Formats: sequence, structure tokens, C-alpha cells
Amino acid sequence: MCLRHCHRYKDCNAVNYLPQILKCQLLALTAQNDNLILDSEYMFANMTNWKMSTDSCWPTNPCKEDTRCLPTHSNGHACSTFVTPCTASPCIHGYCNITYAGYKCTCDAESSGVNCECKPCMPNPCRNGGTCTVLGENEYSCKCIPNTAGRYCQRTCDTGWVMSGYKCYYFSQIEYIWRTAKSYCTNKNGVLAEPSNSQKISFLRNKAVGFKRTFCLGGSDIRTEGTFLWNRNSRLISHSDWNPGQPDNGTDAQNQDCVCISSKQGYRWDDMDCEQQHQFICEKPYV
Repeated sequence: MCLRHCHRYKDCNAVNYLPQILKCQLLALTAQNDNLILDSEYMFANMTNWKMSTDSCWPTNPCKEDTRCLPTHSNGHACSTFVTPCTASPCIHGYCNITYAGYKCTCDAESSGVNCECKPCMPNPCRNGGTCTVLGENEYSCKCIPNTAGRYCQRTCDTGWVMSGYKCYYFSQIEYIWRTAKSYCTNKNGVLAEPSNSQKISFLRNKAVGFKRTFCLGGSDIRTEGTFLWNRNSRLISHSDWNPGQPDNGTDAQNQDCVCISSKQGYRWDDMDCEQQHQFICEKPYV
């Protein structure tokens, strides 16, 4: 009887039957052998597995979707409209499944919410080419491309600068003496680089290796010989990366006061002549 009842409906292709109370649940399944009630007391049957006597509504149902086919006299039929929990299409961005309690929405990959009403990634909140991934109802995360950062990938570095942590760094291609290099960085809204921890030091060292050139940083002992300070606010350099035997103030001129890195010293710190022209590294916060 339950199967016969199912085939009257255009959308029905399977049933869940509870014999104890003669309860019949008609199913419109999107996946073969899907069972919308995961209960061992229910008997599940797919209509494709059953053969029944033919009539004007079976096996070819002439009625439209969301209608019920009723055989009439002289092998005729009548189509009557019926309402289900899914008739109103409550699942905005997904597929509606009729369940024992009413309906349940199966949302598409970019949607969430009881009625699949939330599309956190539409429009894409991730800026600068970031990729948005739905995590849950109204929740998402942004995967940022290189040289961008922030919750929305809204933080960037200017062209020609590279990002590390919260800073942007510029490796110059031109050579200036140390004082001129300071002014150059200031004109770019930055300062000579002041790597104050091991992570920043390692980043600059590893990047400099690829250029195979000498780069000067923002530290010096110009004010007091042997006391190295960062130029921006005269802070004492507390975390350093001196190559063994450095600083030595030079063996001849005795005027090596500026912190630089070069291939000769394995890109670890060396005090060099501030009046010699070298390439340099600027830093500034990302925007």
C-alpha cells in the first residue's frame, strides 16, 4: 500500500515504512539508496526495486511535478496539487529533503544556515585576490596570496616591497652611503631596516643571499664607539647577529660604524664604513 501510494506522486521514488504504526513516509531522493530516516525500525524501499500492476498513473506518471496522479474510470487520470514541507522551496541555496520532522536543507558548498540562507563568501569579503572558504553559519576564512595579510587580506605592501610579519621590506638596487640611504628610506615613508628579533634577522639574511650583494641596515655606533643603536629612536640593539669576530671597527681605517650584511660574512652582521656606498634595506609597516 505504501509503495502504491508513492507511485501516485511525480516526485516520489522511494519510501520509509514503519509497520508498527502503519506510517508511510514518501521520499524524493537525489541519491540512489539514500535513506532520510536513519532508524532500524523503518523499512526502506526504492521504487526501482518493485514491480506493480500498471494503470493510468504507473509506470508513466503523466502529471507534473508537485502533483498527485489519481486513476479514473476508462483508464483516465486526474492530477491534483499537493503541498509538502518542501513545496515553498525553503532552501535558498540548497536542496530540500522531506524528513519526519518536516524538512532538512542540504546546502551547496558556499552556503550555510538552516535554510541555506547564508552565503558568507558572496560577495567575496577577501580582498586583493584572497580565497574565501565557508567555515559555518555566517563564518568564513580568507586565504591570502603572497604579500598580503589581515583577516580580509586587506594588508598589502607597495610594489617592489616584500612582506614578512607586520612589516614590508625594500631591498635597494642602487648604492648610497649610509646617511643618504637613511634619507632614501625616509622618502619612501620608511626607515633603514631594524631587525629586532631572530625571525626578522633570518628573513633579511635569507632574502639577501639571493641577491648576492652587500646591504646596510639601520644600526650604527656613530655616537659612541662600541655601543650600537638603532637609528630611528636610538634604541640599544639588544638582539644581534654578529658574525664571529665582529664588530671589529676595521683593522686599518678604524671607522667602521654601520651595520651591514654581505656574502663575505655569510650575511651575518658586520660593521662597515658608513662612507662607502652599498645597497641597503628599508622597512615600514604594511598598509
